[in-house]
Amino acid sequence: MNTWQVRVRNYTRGDGDALVAQRLKRLPSIERKLARFENSQLDTMQDLGGVRAVLADVDQVRAVEKLLLSRPGNHVLKQHDDYLSMPKDDGYRSVHIAYA
Repeated sequence: MNTWQVRVRNYTRGDGDALVAQRLKRLPSIERKLARFENSQLDTMQDLGGVRAVLADVDQVRAVEKLLLSRPGNHVLKQHDDYLSMPKDDGYRSVHIAYA
C-alpha cells in the first residue's frame, strides 16, 4: 500500500489541492460487509486497505486514472469501476481501481 501511495502522490505532484491518503477498513465495517454478502470471505475482500486521492476536478481524476492504468508495475488489475461515467443510485461519483 505504501508503494501505491507514493505512486499516487507522484502522479498528483504539482496539484496543491490534491489530498492523498492511505486508509484501512475498520473491523466493524469488515464485519458488516461479511454479514451483508452471503458468499463474502475475508481472504477475497479487495478493499481492506487502499489509497485515496481527492482531486479538484474530473480532468485531474482522469489524468491520474490514465497513469494508474498504464503503469501497473508487477501488479495485476483486478477491478476498474467508473462511477463518474455511471454514478451509483445514491449519487456517489468516483473511480475505483483495484490491483493485486
